[in-house]
Amino acid sequence: MQQVASYEMVAGACEKLEREGLKITGRSVLTVTGGSLATVLGHIKRWRLNKESAPSLVPLEIPTDVQGVILRALGQAQVDAADKLKEEIDQAGAREAEALEGLSGAERRIEQLTDELNAIRTRAEADRQSTEKSEAVANERIDTLLARVQELETERRQLIESAEASRTETAKAQLQIQRADEATKKAESRAEHLEAQLADAQNGRVAAEKAQAVAEQRSNDQSEALVELRATLLEAKGESKATISEQKTEILALRKTVADLEGRVTGLLADKSSLEKALALEEERNNFAQRAGAITPEEQVG
Repeated sequence: MQQVASYEMVAGACEKLEREGLKITGRSVLTVTGGSLATVLGHIKRWRLNKESAPSLVPLEIPTDVQGVILRALGQAQVDAADKLKEEIDQAGAREAEALEGLSGAERRIEQLTDELNAIRTRAEADRQSTEKSEAVANERIDTLLARVQELETERRQLIESAEASRTETAKAQLQIQRADEATKKAESRAEHLEAQLADAQNGRVAAEKAQAVAEQRSNDQSEALVELRATLLEAKGESKATISEQKTEILALRKTVADLEGRVTGLLADKSSLEKALALEEERNNFAQRAGAITPEEQVG
């Protein structure tokens, strides 16, 4: 059971602390007397009021009856003050109890906040560790990206060098193309010349074919005439010698005509042979023109 602190105990503790020069507080007195803090605070307040209201010395010249009246009045005033003080102490005790209850609630709140703070610190530490890990991963990623950037820079320089080499090769190729174009123009000019010669040869060939057709027609006509002459000779065997002589003369004339015609045919055949040779030459020219057209610009440059 908790010890009850009386007024005398509290007053004695206050006087002791005052003699020792220590500060008089509810906690310091409570450590000496024990009991309830509200009760101790009430007794301390009463002790202070009694100390302030107590007379220091009573003059000797005051009559005894007056002193008695004064003392009774002071005692009554002290009792009234003590009652009022007790009432105030009770109210103060109630307020102190409320304050202590509030203090307990505050302490519980402090403990709760402390727990929350510790939890927050724990989470903050976990977040810090996670952040450090993320930072390490990010740094590693950055290092990887920097290495990749270096590789890409190297590839870019290599591509630039390759592009320069390609430009050089392109310039050489363009020069070769220009030379090939010039050779192509020369070949086209030569082909046009050969085509003109071919056209002339074809025209000559057409004329020769026409002459050959005329000669063949004449040869056919002469053959038909010979057939008719032979038939006429067979029919004229029974006629007179004069008629035969005349017919022989006519036959000789016809033979001469035939000889002339055969000479012409021979000439036409010779013309035909010349035309065939010209056509063969023209075909060779055509073949040469085709071969010249099939030559590539690179072969012409070579």
